[in-house]
Amino acid sequence: MTPPRLLIALFTLLVPFLFTSPAALAEAERDPVESVVQPDLLPTVAVLLAPDAEAESVAAAHGALPRHAVGTLAGWWLIEFPDAAAAADALPGLIADRRVEQAHAQFRRLFQYRVNDPLFGSQWHLKKAGGANVDINAEGAWNAGITGTGVRLMICDDSLEHTHPDIAGNYDAANSYDYSDNDSNPAPASTNEQHGTPVAGMAAARGDNGVGVTGVAYTATLSAIRLDANFPDAAVASALSHAQSSIDVYSNSWGPPGWSDLGTLTRQALEQGIANGRGGKGCIYVWASGNGRYWDDNANNDPFQTLPGTISVASIARDGAVADHSEKGACILVAAPAGVSSGGMSGAGGNIVTTDRTGSAGYNGLTDQDYTNAFGGTSASCPTVAGVCALILQANPNLTWRDVQHILVRSANSTNGVNNNGWVQNGAGRRVHPTLGFGCVDAGAAVALAQGWSNVGTRVTETTATDNAGVGVGGITGVTRSLWCSNDLDLEHVEIEVQLAHSNWWGLEITLTSPSGTVSKLAEPSVYGSMMGGPLSPTGGAWTFMTVRNWDEKAGGNWTLNIRDAGGTGGTLTNWRMKLHGTGGAFVPPPPPPTPTPAITVNPTQLSLIAPDSTTPSAVASYSVSGVNLTADVSVSAPSGIELAEAAGGPWQAALNLAQAGGNISTTVYVRFNPLLTGGANATGQVLHTSAGAADRTVQVNGAVAGSGGGGGGRSGSGRSSGGGCVATGGGGAFCLALLILWTRRRRQPRS
Repeated sequence: MTPPRLLIALFTLLVPFLFTSPAALAEAERDPVESVVQPDLLPTVAVLLAPDAEAESVAAAHGALPRHAVGTLAGWWLIEFPDAAAAADALPGLIADRRVEQAHAQFRRLFQYRVNDPLFGSQWHLKKAGGANVDINAEGAWNAGITGTGVRLMICDDSLEHTHPDIAGNYDAANSYDYSDNDSNPAPASTNEQHGTPVAGMAAARGDNGVGVTGVAYTATLSAIRLDANFPDAAVASALSHAQSSIDVYSNSWGPPGWSDLGTLTRQALEQGIANGRGGKGCIYVWASGNGRYWDDNANNDPFQTLPGTISVASIARDGAVADHSEKGACILVAAPAGVSSGGMSGAGGNIVTTDRTGSAGYNGLTDQDYTNAFGGTSASCPTVAGVCALILQANPNLTWRDVQHILVRSANSTNGVNNNGWVQNGAGRRVHPTLGFGCVDAGAAVALAQGWSNVGTRVTETTATDNAGVGVGGITGVTRSLWCSNDLDLEHVEIEVQLAHSNWWGLEITLTSPSGTVSKLAEPSVYGSMMGGPLSPTGGAWTFMTVRNWDEKAGGNWTLNIRDAGGTGGTLTNWRMKLHGTGGAFVPPPPPPTPTPAITVNPTQLSLIAPDSTTPSAVASYSVSGVNLTADVSVSAPSGIELAEAAGGPWQAALNLAQAGGNISTTVYVRFNPLLTGGANATGQVLHTSAGAADRTVQVNGAVAGSGGGGGGRSGSGRSSGGGCVATGGGGAFCLALLILWTRRRRQPRS
């Protein structure tokens, strides 16, 4: 018979279904908040043990292990089975065990996140709304309980109104500073300083507080640097190194004009943060790629974008197209939503809803002037990605700066709702775009990837040889040069150091092609380059470009650089080299040089020889024979009546074997006409030169006896022989030959 305890247990499981109305069950299904969305059974069972029972013995009796007590609940233990099926099979036995007072299967409970911020429904970049085709899937991260808690974000901008009701709850004064006035308060000093507050709201406005908007990482700690964009190198370096031991992510929605020098101190500050920040794991520096698309500007002209340790961010519009303002650039890693596009969503309605200066001081556009729907550009995309980086770091604090970039590359969305124009596959099969990098950030996918991520291996850098080209770059086709990488590492970043003497770099188109065939456009002509307000060329004519388009490709092989001068100014590529960064790798020997083609050259290619009579050989003439890359001797054979020798005095023969030394020949062959061999008749024909693999070469020779009426009119390669009755004895033959050659040349002169 069925044990009474088992009947009681089964009855207990059925009661909710027997006595709950269908309407109530349907209502429970419709409201997923704090209800099971997908009942996934886990391999654990919670048991309430009798006072005299031991968890170890009970678990062992049912094929399980005691995991731990359930909080501070008296008598409750969680025991674990090999898998969920084993837990389900063991449940009836546990219920029937006298040592177990209660036993409950455990299910994975998924909750849908809801924020109570009134403007959240208008933030289409977080969750598609108002006809938007793209968003960053913020709720995918929030539903996993990842909202930025414990991560410190720094906003480097013109100011931050940190008393704003939607920012004050996350603000950290201890790590903030004003480098304009040299005090600890980064608040705006004038109504013109309105940029930083919307930027901060994008990244980390306080969420779920019933006020205004929701930031991407809405529980992250938020600090600020007030920085004038025209500050000298030392001030920028101070700002970017501020609190490097505490700050995790720096958001930078600013940058200099193209071809501007980064500054020695600024470069050192960034390199120090990347190498030593976050306890040696590296600070995360996020940068807006720039809004110069209208001027054909390229993000690779900006020195902050070309550092491997910075994340360059482009903009994607609500319809999935490239935003009209967003610059191209092979250095751009990912994109994020930011406003208008060529699809007609211009003005406030197509831009981002975020915090604004309180009152009328900011961008405004909404009834509540503490918020705006008129903010956009890559200035909005950058803090969005900074917020996603904060979510990634909460999900896995052990990530290095390189791990964060790997996760962004692998989780970015290049298909769902994203306009398909311009995408290509690189040599590793990754979709990449000239403006959007690897696609629009996906917070949910990034967090899920981060939670199970194993850190990448040690960074390997391979530096190629320097190509001291010294060649001009003018013309439509420009100049093409190649370098070989002998380490087949898995690529992350490729730096291209170029030394180029040119007065206007805005007229240059520079591309790099990888061994896999992936093309990176490093620079492109800009007819409005001088309007950007910056220099026409970098200081000293040297610049380091960077591309991420080869991510996960193999580095080994031949890399090709092409520089074309579209402006026609003219210049010289002095030298260039590459630094290729990634992991792993193995030596790749360069291919053997192509087998050189053997070649024979003879000069001159025709001779006329006059014998004084039918019994005396003609004067001696000569011609040169040269050969390169030969694999066999050169065989020389003469027509009847012509004799050959390797010395002016003979011995004379009908054929010669010219021995090649080291694959090359440079010698003189001597020639005479012997009428005794032809019975006194004239001779005409070709001296033939042959060697394996080389094209045959001939010398046309016409021999005649003086007064005999010429050499039979033998045809040479470029005209008839003179055939005249010139008499030559001794050295006179050479004089006669010169006269004949001069006469034939004069006949070929064109008419005036």
